[in-house]
Amino acid sequence: NHPLEEWRSLASNMMEEYATVRYPVIGAALKRMEELGAPHFAMSGSGATVFGLFRECPQKTNWPTDHRTWLMQL
Repeated sequence: NHPLEEWRSLASNMMEEYATVRYPVIGAALKRMEELGAPHFAMSGSGATVFGLFRECPQKTNWPTDHRTWLMQL
Protein backbone atom coordinates (compact mmCIF):
# COMPACT_ATOMS: atom_id res chain seq x y z
CA ASN A 1 0.00 0.00 0.00
CA HIS A 2 1.23 3.45 -0.92
CA PRO A 3 -0.19 6.80 0.22
CA LEU A 4 -2.08 8.78 -2.46
CA GLU A 5 0.69 11.39 -2.45
CA GLU A 6 3.09 8.78 -3.91
CA TRP A 7 0.81 7.48 -6.68
CA ARG A 8 1.79 10.21 -9.18
CA SER A 9 5.44 9.13 -9.14
CA LEU A 10 4.57 5.42 -9.15
CA ALA A 11 2.03 5.46 -11.99
CA SER A 12 3.17 8.02 -14.52
CA ASN A 13 1.64 8.59 -17.94
CA MET A 14 4.26 8.74 -20.68
CA MET A 15 1.90 10.79 -22.88
CA GLU A 16 1.48 13.56 -20.30
CA GLU A 17 4.52 15.64 -21.22
CA TYR A 18 3.61 15.67 -24.92
CA ALA A 19 -0.09 16.27 -24.31
CA THR A 20 0.46 19.20 -21.92
CA VAL A 21 2.77 20.92 -24.41
CA ARG A 22 0.49 20.29 -27.40
CA TYR A 23 -2.71 21.08 -25.46
CA PRO A 24 -1.99 23.59 -22.66
CA VAL A 25 -5.55 23.22 -21.34
CA ILE A 26 -4.58 19.74 -20.12
CA GLY A 27 -1.62 21.14 -18.20
CA ALA A 28 -3.84 23.86 -16.74
CA ALA A 29 -6.36 21.27 -15.56
CA LEU A 30 -3.61 19.19 -13.91
CA LYS A 31 -2.24 22.31 -12.20
CA ARG A 32 -5.73 23.19 -10.97
CA MET A 33 -6.13 19.72 -9.44
CA GLU A 34 -2.88 20.26 -7.57
CA GLU A 35 -3.97 23.76 -6.43
CA LEU A 36 -7.26 22.30 -5.15
CA GLY A 37 -5.26 19.90 -2.96
CA ALA A 38 -5.69 16.57 -4.74
CA PRO A 39 -3.14 14.12 -3.28
CA HIS A 40 -3.23 12.35 -6.65
CA PHE A 41 -4.12 13.79 -10.06
CA ALA A 42 -3.41 12.59 -13.57
CA MET A 43 -4.69 12.42 -17.10
CA SER A 44 -6.22 9.28 -18.51
CA GLY A 45 -4.65 7.70 -21.56
CA SER A 46 -3.83 10.35 -24.14
CA GLY A 47 -5.52 13.17 -22.23
CA ALA A 48 -9.23 12.89 -22.88
CA THR A 49 -9.83 13.10 -19.14
CA VAL A 50 -8.03 14.73 -16.23
CA PHE A 51 -8.98 13.49 -12.78
CA GLY A 52 -8.08 14.13 -9.17
CA LEU A 53 -8.53 12.07 -6.04
CA PHE A 54 -9.35 14.18 -2.99
CA ARG A 55 -9.64 13.32 0.67
CA GLU A 56 -12.37 15.99 1.05
CA CYS A 57 -14.62 17.33 -1.70
CA PRO A 58 -13.24 20.67 -2.94
CA GLN A 59 -15.71 23.49 -2.27
CA LYS A 60 -15.06 25.74 -5.26
CA THR A 61 -13.44 24.41 -8.37
CA ASN A 62 -14.08 27.36 -10.72
CA TRP A 63 -13.72 25.29 -13.90
CA PRO A 64 -14.38 27.00 -17.22
CA THR A 65 -17.96 26.49 -18.41
CA ASP A 66 -16.84 24.31 -21.32
CA HIS A 67 -15.33 21.74 -18.91
CA ARG A 68 -17.47 18.86 -17.67
CA THR A 69 -17.10 18.20 -13.98
CA TRP A 70 -18.20 15.22 -11.94
CA LEU A 71 -17.82 14.99 -8.19
CA MET A 72 -18.49 11.73 -6.42
CA GLN A 73 -17.62 10.16 -3.13
CA LEU A 74 -16.07 6.70 -3.18
